[in-house]
Amino acid sequence: MEGDTLSFEAQQKYWAAGRVASAVMRHVLEKCRAGCCVLEICQEADWMVENGKTAFPDVFSEDPGTVSCGVSLPTTVSVNECVCNGRPAESGAVLREGDLASIELGVHVDGYPVVVGHSVIVGTSSEHTVQEKSVHVVSAARSGFYKALECVLVKGCSLTDITAEVRQTAAAWGCSNVDGVTCTEMFRYDVGGYEKGRTSLTEKNRHRFLFKPGGVYSVRVAFSSGEGKMQGETGKRAVLYQRTAAEKKGDFRVSKAKELFEQIEKEKGGFPFVIPRDEGVLLGISELCQKDILWKRIPFSDRKGERVCLFRTTVYIQPDGVVIRAVDDFCAPCSSGEGQHTEVGLE
Repeated sequence: MEGDTLSFEAQQKYWAAGRVASAVMRHVLEKCRAGCCVLEICQEADWMVENGKTAFPDVFSEDPGTVSCGVSLPTTVSVNECVCNGRPAESGAVLREGDLASIELGVHVDGYPVVVGHSVIVGTSSEHTVQEKSVHVVSAARSGFYKALECVLVKGCSLTDITAEVRQTAAAWGCSNVDGVTCTEMFRYDVGGYEKGRTSLTEKNRHRFLFKPGGVYSVRVAFSSGEGKMQGETGKRAVLYQRTAAEKKGDFRVSKAKELFEQIEKEKGGFPFVIPRDEGVLLGISELCQKDILWKRIPFSDRKGERVCLFRTTVYIQPDGVVIRAVDDFCAPCSSGEGQHTEVGLE
């Protein structure tokens, strides 16, 4: 845990990560056009993050050689009913007019992570009619997202308080808050929940999760036009993985498992990651998952035909209670492309 307050140096690294994340998100939103390959969008965004010091030299102008910049959450583009972890294993998936794409990505500077999420309706033709269902759920989710941020400003606010407000907002809009999409406290080399001894969030203990001065938090809200009951797409091949808090026990049967484990321990910490796939790597991944050292971040979706919209940001609560957002507020139109745009605002 970072303690009661962040050092000035740590704060500067969070802000640097936030500036990179904001710039990359703008780039991704521009790329979300009909016919664009989802995997290529994700890979290009990750490349920009990994090369953040050269891609965004103004962010690291003081002393770029002494810091590292990398991915704290691989870019995902979850489309329509998909809630999260939408990253295809191959390049066949493309965006279509009218798709509702929810993008999430993360950046770290020297291990201090920032994550951001935004949703956009894909549209390139003025003749294309955006589904009313999509526009409605985007407006509702934006309203719920700002309601969650308002709650964080209240001293002593708990996750239970935020969940109640967000659910009430969803009901008022005739939508559903997606179960399982929640806020997390973030730490160095950890976007939430990796280190041993941290309590997992359930309906019964959410009141114990308090937003405290000195903490860094991911505020994340997702609304669905359906019931908001997400199910794991177990039939799809996992692309994203993350280290668990489990201790290594015994030796590895597969040499590739040992090699991957050492690489993950050295380079990834508690950050999710993508592993290049070949036969040897798959055997290593399989053993690490069997030993509960890795867990698969498979895609989760609501019912087919529904529309899910997600917003996410990173905030730092100063010791005096003032809340600072580490990333920009993306008040862009909810549609992308050169044709008709539908503005989304608060009612």
